[in-house]
Amino acid sequence: MGDLRYLQWEQAPWPGGLGIQVNGVSQLGVTSAAYTNAVGVPLSMGETSSSNSDCSWYADASGVPPPAIDLSVYYDENFTNYKPAVSYLQSILASNAVIFSMDYEPVCQDIGVAWIQTSQGGGFDGRVETVPYGSNMTTSIQNQAAADGMQGRIVTAVTLDDPDQQAILISYGWQADTTGSYETASNVLQPDQVLATRATLANAGYFISAFGGNVTDGYVLIGTRVQGDIMPRPFVQHGPPVGYTPPTDPSNANFTPTLWFFYANSAGAGGILWEQ
Repeated sequence: MGDLRYLQWEQAPWPGGLGIQVNGVSQLGVTSAAYTNAVGVPLSMGETSSSNSDCSWYADASGVPPPAIDLSVYYDENFTNYKPAVSYLQSILASNAVIFSMDYEPVCQDIGVAWIQTSQGGGFDGRVETVPYGSNMTTSIQNQAAADGMQGRIVTAVTLDDPDQQAILISYGWQADTTGSYETASNVLQPDQVLATRATLANAGYFISAFGGNVTDGYVLIGTRVQGDIMPRPFVQHGPPVGYTPPTDPSNANFTPTLWFFYANSAGAGGILWEQ
């Protein structure tokens, strides 16, 4: 309990799981949104002609009952303009908050970010890390994620910065997890590879700790597991709905939404991925 780095929705011990109870942030535009006593889904990723496009995102939050009422979820769109995205991300790091989703759109000089925050002292140590693409982007990202994991840190968000040819990762340590060690598996994928890769990772005990990217360079999927824990992890895919459909609770267990992806096809279809 209290580890918001990858167990966000499991902080609310509500039998029957959590259904979407608050209207989502529909196409964030220039707005910010804050939901108190709530947890939330990641920003939508991907591109379609009818439902989602560059520089706009969908998101949803769900109210939680006691004793989890000290949690709040925030969505923000920041026009970085001449201010680098890294500087903006560093400015919003806080010891009681964990950024769990972000998407950088340099064509609009714009970044969307989602984070969860506790009103109590959280004890989280956030770090913004940049990784040059180099000759092998997958290896570069994996080396950084693996180094973080060995230090007991979890990469919770990732995006790609094309103008500077680098990946941006956000990792967190936690004061209640000073001796843990994590193994990681990083992949850069095309949309039609995401689900199969996720299934492979789940069978090997990995949860999805970070997801982000773009249609040009691919989507970065980072799997993380407690070192040596190879017990398969259950997950549920919802979709592909047509257009924008608020996700619903997948089962009688508390699953955390980890990935919301719109597939670029004629139907404008997409789906949300939940995992326990």
